[in-house]
Amino acid sequence: MSSSSRTPGPWRQSGSDPLRVIGGDGFRIIPVATCANLGVGRGSRGDLNARLIAAAPDLLEACLSAVADLTDYIENRSENLTLEAASALRELLRDAVAKADDSPVPA
Repeated sequence: MSSSSRTPGPWRQSGSDPLRVIGGDGFRIIPVATCANLGVGRGSRGDLNARLIAAAPDLLEACLSAVADLTDYIENRSENLTLEAASALRELLRDAVAKADDSPVPA
């Protein structure tokens, strides 16, 4: 599936129905998924599944960025992966994981 076939991100949990994940293209809200029959409260299985689904575009973006930077570094011994760039990449990954899950992310 190409990126143009996916519902555009960012995705988020619906404010009126936290078990529904919605995405938008700037003009409309597009239902992405509903996590039914798994509990409804904050921290329930349904809520946690909805958070993970809503974080999917962020997780994909962070992973693609990490793969590109690491590939460039490994294949070319690139100087582009400076400490500053590596720190920014780590923050991108941390933010994506934090959106998906409440688990602590290693420092």
